Amino acid sequence: MFDLHSSALTSYQVLIVGVGGACATLLLLRMLPSKPQGPGPDRIGRKAQNIRNDTLIPLLHEHMIPMEKIEQDYPAFTSIVRVLIGIVPRCDAYLEIWPTAFKSYNLIVPNLMNVPFNQLNVGPGWGKGSALAGLATFVVSRAAECSYCSAHTCSFALRRGASKKALLKGMYENGLKPLSEAEEAVIAVARSLGRIPCELTQDERLRLLDAVGEETAQSVVLSMCAMGYLNKVMDSLGVELEEETYLETKSVIAEDYANSKAGSMLDSKAGAVAPPGKDSLWQRLSMVPHVPGALMLDGKYTSGVPSSWPAVGAYLKAHVGYDFPVLSELNTATLLGQRAVRAIATVLRDNLDGASSVVSLPVKGMAAVVFTHVVGAERPLAGDACALAAVLGVTPAHIRACQSLAAAP
Repeated sequence: MFDLHSSALTSYQVLIVGVGGACATLLLLRMLPSKPQGPGPDRIGRKAQNIRNDTLIPLLHEHMIPMEKIEQDYPAFTSIVRVLIGIVPRCDAYLEIWPTAFKSYNLIVPNLMNVPFNQLNVGPGWGKGSALAGLATFVVSRAAECSYCSAHTCSFALRRGASKKALLKGMYENGLKPLSEAEEAVIAVARSLGRIPCELTQDERLRLLDAVGEETAQSVVLSMCAMGYLNKVMDSLGVELEEETYLETKSVIAEDYANSKAGSMLDSKAGAVAPPGKDSLWQRLSMVPHVPGALMLDGKYTSGVPSSWPAVGAYLKAHVGYDFPVLSELNTATLLGQRAVRAIATVLRDNLDGASSVVSLPVKGMAAVVFTHVVGAERPLAGDACALAAVLGVTPAHIRACQSLAAAP
């Protein structure tokens, strides 16, 4: 099982978030086509004059991929996500501008969140584990201050069976009545992992293990890691929150996201609608027809990529020049562990492919050094980032310059 007794938990989360940061940066810097693929304004019901100029969205909105095309090209993925959060999210139209970003998103999220098994209540902890994972995704997103993801994960958590009381406790540290020991432990770990720098303590790790056991703890923490990736990508881009999600979570979330970075398309005067309830058996089963297609595409993406250590380290060493030893911390005796390792390795391979890179591998290496130092990564992963940068062609002088920049940005 993932070693929650060691510093690897923090390192693993930072690795996933770092991949997310790389995807966001590359999406922005990609050399976009000279001719947009269609009219920019209102391609998905958005007016250009409402776009905020303090986000990265103005650089991307003219090149958004129509949602109709995304649903046509990825019917299984989009059908499942519609069950999970009620909509196909707007972020898809931005990520598919650079297909590697959309592919990375469709690898990290379902594999680390154990979709669809956990949501069908057949994952670790059964239904209880699904509700705890939902709560975890919300709290880590709130701690990371990503309004877009906080609203989506509020909807996601309610649909998985998390209580409004638990979500409220996840938003406030003091002044509320205690929850169950499992809920309290999940909230503490999620809150600490979501902050920069990371504040996770050994006591919080052990409390989570004692409260839910190793298998459920692994499932919950990997869900947090997936959200760490999404929080950084969505918030750095400034993706606009969808009205449907805004209205159905407005009465639960204690602040109005129409006034946030993600709220440029929202009307704060619009009335809230009833929050979603816990999935019925029929709603859960509605995912089943789409599972084969989703697993087939996932298998195509990850074909030939090992799912365990040391084979996955040797694979990455051969393909990108570095073995990422932090992956050895995940016990792949579980299906979830195997899914996570294979997905992460595929994303690393794709994002560190020199033939398809636009910004160049040395730039990615320098970004890794800066990122791991800014977020306060513990020594093993910060050292790994420097070693990776050297493999990618960054000189020692430039590595030291990146460390200095991170220390005083």
